[in-house]
Amino acid sequence: DDDGDGVDDASDAFPNDQLETEDSDGDSIGDNGDNCPLIANPGQENFDEDTLGDVCDIDDDNDGIEDVDDNAPFDPIIDSDQDGVEDALDAFPNDRLESQDSDEDQVGDNGDNCPLIENSEQEDFDGDNLGDVCDPDDDNDGINDVDDVAPLNPAIGIASLDIDRNGVVGPLTDGLLTIRHLFGFEGNALIQGAVGDGATVDLAEEISAQLDAIEPALDIDDDGSVGALSDGLLIIRHRFGFTGSALVSGALGTNANRTDPDEISDYIESLVP
Repeated sequence: DDDGDGVDDASDAFPNDQLETEDSDGDSIGDNGDNCPLIANPGQENFDEDTLGDVCDIDDDNDGIEDVDDNAPFDPIIDSDQDGVEDALDAFPNDRLESQDSDEDQVGDNGDNCPLIENSEQEDFDGDNLGDVCDPDDDNDGINDVDDVAPLNPAIGIASLDIDRNGVVGPLTDGLLTIRHLFGFEGNALIQGAVGDGATVDLAEEISAQLDAIEPALDIDDDGSVGALSDGLLIIRHRFGFTGSALVSGALGTNANRTDPDEISDYIESLVP
């Protein structure tokens, strides 16, 4: 035991150094004085001059941000855009107006019209500064999208059989427009003699758009399809005041799930404003 440290020379990695006996990482620096005793660090680099060498220090510049998340692991203070947020924590280190991107869509939170939901294209149909993906009413018509049959058309909201928008659902106006549409009529053939007095929607293209938008609601007998001589006929009969068997006779689809005359009347009434 040449150095008199109590460890035989045969077991002593440093037989002539009383302060060292082991070299766990084999870098020729004894464990007692090695700033990374388990990872070779022969140069003993230690940027922040703490007790841990750079190769085993998880925060080399001692700025409180671990190297894996630090854009500048050897510089504790870099703020390229001078916005008060150091680059290491700044999602936009060169944009003074932005520092966070909560939804990771490459649009900074300050300018993002949906900061918590990815919306990289920033679509905003109604221009209300709420992006379409987080706007509950995309067309700003006062009807939430979940209840709106045409969420991107402010002229069409909750399904209504008042097709010409004159405040009345008439058999020979709205009913006739509906059945003609279901037969495939277009243009003047669709609207001739069938638009009610005081109508606010009277152009054939607008009428067709209205009916296209509410088509799912026109499945009166709930058979999975919308037919002129079933659903269209049920609507006209109802508006003429038919009830009971007179309402449904010969007008139900083969696979109809809604067959009771009272139930059908109640459903049609739900579409009458």
